[in-house]
Amino acid sequence: MKLALTDTIVQKLSLDNAPVQGEKGVEWRKTDKPNYLVYDSNRLAPPGFAVRVGARASVYLVEKLVRGKKLKIDVGLAWGKRGGDAIMSLSKARAEALDKIAIAVRHGTNPNRIADEIEASELTFEMVWDRYIADLKGRARPIKKNSLDSIVKARDKFDDWEDRKVRMITGQEVLDRFDLHAVSKGHRTAAEAMGRWATAAVNNAIQNEAHNAHAERRTPSLTYNPFTILNTKNVDADRKLTA
Repeated sequence: MKLALTDTIVQKLSLDNAPVQGEKGVEWRKTDKPNYLVYDSNRLAPPGFAVRVGARASVYLVEKLVRGKKLKIDVGLAWGKRGGDAIMSLSKARAEALDKIAIAVRHGTNPNRIADEIEASELTFEMVWDRYIADLKGRARPIKKNSLDSIVKARDKFDDWEDRKVRMITGQEVLDRFDLHAVSKGHRTAAEAMGRWATAAVNNAIQNEAHNAHAERRTPSLTYNPFTILNTKNVDADRKLTA
């Protein structure tokens, strides 16, 4: 249905309290539908702007026909809980919807997909380590303490790379860092462990991006792991690398 939304009405929308068009105007009745849409008829709202009401949360969205394809663009949280999202005011959601429509028209796709792609390409080494460790801790068989300690030691050897974008790290830089610990400092075993964990952490990010890109029908934006050079270079007596 269509309704001139206000912040008060948005907060009132729920599965227990749904608006319906009655003989004397809008009436509020109980509903057991899994979810329903209320389109915003206010003149300040962009066409297609609506609130989808679910059992645990309500979200703002906007529908837009772009290059012959109807897009349903998620704008933000209107009510309830959804991950770590903060509840957005109606006026902010309307403005955000207009911005996302403009991006969709410019690029011919859902702007949220573009945001996901940009995020993957802008991943820092710090983010890669954090997500890898979180994934390992969240598995059915969480990572053991000694392995976690080994990861922390490996990460410490790249403490000056935390803010580096992974896509900007070169293979030569990886080789130089390996040499620093394996050759200059004589810590070959520690350097090998450093290389293995760094390779695994970036591979984890690449695999996650591949799954996300497939689900969103786009090309993955993170595909290269600079640490694989430690394997592709194979054995070099002077460098003392191990395959």
